[in-house]
Amino acid sequence: MKLSLSIIVLITFFSCTRTSKNNNQVVNNGHTISKKKPINNTDTTVIDPNTLGCLVTHYPYSNNPEQLTPGTFNKVTYVYNSPKPEAKIVDTLSFNTSVNILKDYPKFYLVCTNKAKNGYIKKTDLYLNKMLGSSLQSEDYHYLIGITKYAKEADTYEGSTLKFIKINYKSNEILDSYVDSVYGGGYELKQVYSVALKNADAVFHITHNYFHDIETDADLFVIDDGKKISRLIYEEGSGDGGDGQGSNIYLPIKLTNSKKIVLAKNGELTLNNMTAKPELYPYPADCGIPIDQLIVVQYWDEEMQDGQPDYNPDGTAYNDITITSTDYYKWDGSNLKKVKTIKGKTAP
Repeated sequence: MKLSLSIIVLITFFSCTRTSKNNNQVVNNGHTISKKKPINNTDTTVIDPNTLGCLVTHYPYSNNPEQLTPGTFNKVTYVYNSPKPEAKIVDTLSFNTSVNILKDYPKFYLVCTNKAKNGYIKKTDLYLNKMLGSSLQSEDYHYLIGITKYAKEADTYEGSTLKFIKINYKSNEILDSYVDSVYGGGYELKQVYSVALKNADAVFHITHNYFHDIETDADLFVIDDGKKISRLIYEEGSGDGGDGQGSNIYLPIKLTNSKKIVLAKNGELTLNNMTAKPELYPYPADCGIPIDQLIVVQYWDEEMQDGQPDYNPDGTAYNDITITSTDYYKWDGSNLKKVKTIKGKTAP
């Protein structure tokens, strides 16, 4: 887990527009709307939604704009005429209705709806991510992921509520839901597409960062085993002034067009950007756990001392990192159990 990451604030944009032949118009979800001047998101002035088109604006906090696909979480979602407590309801939206986020307010988003109308929706009524599940059993799943309760401060220890909803995208039927926590007010989400864990319909990797006496980074993995969505594993790391401690999580993934399975850091094939070496953990064949049921967590400490060289003889950066222990976990297809702890260095 990389230390000293900035807070990831996932307030960005989702574009559902395309330019028509008429340069003064855009087509949004089948509706033609006159172009309007994009909104300045640093302005906190309340905007009359009737004066706007559906142009999506760029948020200064944008991280992965192509990943944000906002829509409604609830069976019925209310659209208001302002972000104020006395706001009046002007429209309703059904479950899983896509919207464009135009502007961010403390408790509301200004959105453009699929009816080509603008209005204000409570933040807790919107999911931020819609991801197609790479199910081993069906391709009919979507996962809706978003924060349904926000921390008051983005960089504090106070928890936000992260919700997953699994639906059949053809019928819009809710198949399962799961709630977990992230500290602070933001997160970054990835799906582990090549995961080779037993019974894994889908695995998601959520990273978030918060400050609680010291800057802390966290990795949360959530799994759908085909029967339920649940927490797979959670680890944290922290650091200050070059000293710190953390962990590396290795999941089994299947190589493309291959039967071969390897244990890859965070379930991705990546290179260490300081050594250019693949971030893989060699499969310990004598551990007694099949590779498609094995998760490895390796813990490390880093300490900066006076007199240390800047570089190794081969020119790579010098790091005084000590592997303190390694845990082997067994995933039986529905539950995770720690099987063995090894003290000291065992592999990378």
